[in-house]
Amino acid sequence: MRYVEVEPEKAQIEKALEDVLAGSVFRSSRQCQALLRYIVEHSKAHREEMLRERVIGANVFGRAPDYDTGNDPVVRSRAAELRKRLAQHYMRAGASNEAIRIEIPIGSYRAVFEMAEASDYGAALHERPSESDQSMNIVDGKSSGISNDHEYETPLLHENSAVYPVINGQEALHQKLPYKWTRTIAAIAVVAVLVVGAGLLAVRQMRVAHQRPSDSFWAPVMETQHPILIIMGANRVYRINNDFMDRYRAEHHIENTNEESFIDLKKGDMIDESELRKTELIGFGDVAAAAQIASMLTRFNKRYDLRYGGDIAVTDFRSSPAFLVGGFSNIWTREVMRDLRFQLEGYDHIVDRENPTRYWRRKSEPGTFAGDDYVVISRLIRPETGNFILAIGGIDTYSNQAAADFLNDPDRLDALLKILPNGWEQKNMQIVLHTDVVKDVPTAVNVEAWDVR
Repeated sequence: MRYVEVEPEKAQIEKALEDVLAGSVFRSSRQCQALLRYIVEHSKAHREEMLRERVIGANVFGRAPDYDTGNDPVVRSRAAELRKRLAQHYMRAGASNEAIRIEIPIGSYRAVFEMAEASDYGAALHERPSESDQSMNIVDGKSSGISNDHEYETPLLHENSAVYPVINGQEALHQKLPYKWTRTIAAIAVVAVLVVGAGLLAVRQMRVAHQRPSDSFWAPVMETQHPILIIMGANRVYRINNDFMDRYRAEHHIENTNEESFIDLKKGDMIDESELRKTELIGFGDVAAAAQIASMLTRFNKRYDLRYGGDIAVTDFRSSPAFLVGGFSNIWTREVMRDLRFQLEGYDHIVDRENPTRYWRRKSEPGTFAGDDYVVISRLIRPETGNFILAIGGIDTYSNQAAADFLNDPDRLDALLKILPNGWEQKNMQIVLHTDVVKDVPTAVNVEAWDVR
């Protein structure tokens, strides 16, 4: 059937749209439904300015008006899926005879409306046999009328029937095979299908058997096509300015001015506010954790984008999975943990909100960082941003490094995942870890608690 582009009546377009949306192909995708309805509404109104990629992304998919379409091709990918679903819809039985068809040409987000040519549309309607039609069957070279109940019955032909054509003195080779050969071929075909099916099932079972729980843990990251965000927190600190340090070195006869040194402050010593400056520093453990995450992503050929401090906006989370590194130093970690069970509180402990008497406090030896440190790993599979987020929220910087060590060890991660309740893969998860810090290095790591919901 040939279709030509036309300008149908508004009612015809609306009917064609509703017919498509009511079809089985579109019932399973709300996003494709919304995109098609948006495109059709603005196409029939000739509002070309509303059919630009960034405008569609903002109005249909909730993106920011100035979002980066290069890093977030949501409109392009959904439009490609929409074209595929339209083609599937019109290929379904009966749909090919619809008078008005909706098409979205490649390279454009404008819908065009096509109508079957009159001669083709009329012919298509007459191709189907009417209820009063009778099929003709040839038996022993004679035709006989057969009721509608058997209109698809295959004619029976004899070897010497006059209906076999003769080509160069030879009978055409389309005679029916003997019945026993037909059964043999059918049996062989069935056996072949069963063997192939069994082989495919065995391969699938082998893959499942060899898949580790940790593979499922990382699946949302490994399946994405977007760069993964790695966002480190930054500690806000005061530093002594250079003028004060110059005076201090001169007073204490420190000759090497290129070497940083601690000033010897005594109890009661005062430093004027003008001699201090505010700055941000990233903890060594945070850097080590981010480096381990980046190394893991590189092994799996995944791209990543490293950020720190305030160099991030909430819209960035909508297009990419994210790793958040840092507890009290990372505002985004505290934000995503806000409604979860295990919380960072008081700058030195983690508390169980469902049992406030249960908590884990950072302990260190006087004048050192050695001692106990704790971290909460939060794996959010369906956060408000709509994308996978994994937050490493340590009390101190060393526990962040310990958490990255734990996540990069498939054996230790598998041991925990195997005892979690079924279905954890699609649920939010929190894990509380303990580590011993010895000479500024995290050592042993133990699981203190976990929560899946």
